[in-house]
Amino acid sequence: MFELIIFLVIVLPVAFKRYLLRSEYKVYTRWGNLVISFLLFTYFFSEFRLQIWHVYKNGFDSLFSKYFSENISYVYQETVIIIYLLLCFFMSGLALNLGFKIKKSRRLFIIMLPIIWIILVNYYFIYYTFFTEDYSNKLLTFILIGIVFLIPIVALYLFYNHRSMKSLFG
Repeated sequence: MFELIIFLVIVLPVAFKRYLLRSEYKVYTRWGNLVISFLLFTYFFSEFRLQIWHVYKNGFDSLFSKYFSENISYVYQETVIIIYLLLCFFMSGLALNLGFKIKKSRRLFIIMLPIIWIILVNYYFIYYTFFTEDYSNKLLTFILIGIVFLIPIVALYLFYNHRSMKSLFG
């Protein structure tokens, strides 16, 4: 809910002023950029907000014990969780910049896509193994989670590398 209000109040008026009403850009490019930036902002900002609230309520140590599993290295889990928290914070701002149509945000987003994929796969691997307690096929689980996250990452890469999207960001 907070994400929707922030996006509607801050990004939508600027987007209308800069590119949504201009007919020189294709319709799917204009609205696609707005919808994708909204979805990215909603996901990453809500994740960041929920994790910060969890730390505030339960203390900083609870962030690491939230998904702790004995069969996976504790240092690996701590590192992935901290990097995921930083990624959520960074991607919230980058998603807003994509909605504002700032020139360098498209290129930075394309550069960040492989990093986003690596961090998401590692984070959800820890999340999945904690809740299912299935440690028999770690490699297969890791590969399947990687493939699941690779599909939207490749779709975003192709969308933001399209000729009309390049012209939108100038």
